[in-house]
Amino acid sequence: MARKSYAAVDPENRLVAKELERRWEEALREQEQLTIEYDRFQTSTPAKLSDNERQEIKSLSECLPQLWIAETTTAEDRCEIARLLIDEVVINVEGDSERVDVDIHWKGGFGSHHAMRRPVQTYEQLSYYDELLSRIKALLDEGKTLGSIANLLNAEGYQPPKRSSLFSAGILARFLRDRGIRTGPLPKSVTEERHLRRDEWWLSDLAAALSMPIATLHRWQRVGWVTSHKVAATGRWSIYADAEELSRLTQLRTQRRGWPDPYPRALITPKPNPNSDSAGE
Repeated sequence: MARKSYAAVDPENRLVAKELERRWEEALREQEQLTIEYDRFQTSTPAKLSDNERQEIKSLSECLPQLWIAETTTAEDRCEIARLLIDEVVINVEGDSERVDVDIHWKGGFGSHHAMRRPVQTYEQLSYYDELLSRIKALLDEGKTLGSIANLLNAEGYQPPKRSSLFSAGILARFLRDRGIRTGPLPKSVTEERHLRRDEWWLSDLAAALSMPIATLHRWQRVGWVTSHKVAATGRWSIYADAEELSRLTQLRTQRRGWPDPYPRALITPKPNPNSDSAGE
């Protein structure tokens, strides 16, 4: 259009010819730009797949599981496959528990949700800790052995923390010991109150009252953070803990370590036992 207008102009009318020439050059530039953009679009847009190509891609996708587990597939190969298939992975951990939600955004717009379990350090971090403890106590009350309890817990889907996948009698024994839960009757001499004086506790009973592992309280006793003495008739450790001491030990149990002193001096200094001639014996 611009070219025809330019050719029809009288050469003597130079002003009009100049304007038409400018419009013609502008139209040529626009056409050139459109051509470049169209070529770019054609290059970036894949051609429509034929039926044979679609079938070939489908067949290859069905081979991915075998490719992933093949002995010849290296860790680097699997990383490359993941990069080709996945756009983004979003991980959400439920507090400090073992529960993990994973959302995977795959290439092509597909998304999948997965509930996973991560290893944790302590039983208390398990989301089902209270339920697990109640279940174990109930089975103990039924008179079942630790081995049979472990088998039942495994069958019901319970798992211990860390990297253990199954309960065993040994794992259960440590679990119960750390919580001061007894698995059998005690000798009469051990349970008689006359062996304990006022505000004195058996070490295991005090650990249970403080909801802490027996091993930790044993360490506190060894380093002198509690006032204790061994009862000769039983060979067991008795610890003095009145209401004030129970409050101190509870704070010590939950206190975060500092630096350079791990704990405040007041929290690791026990009261003397007024029932004895010498404190901290």
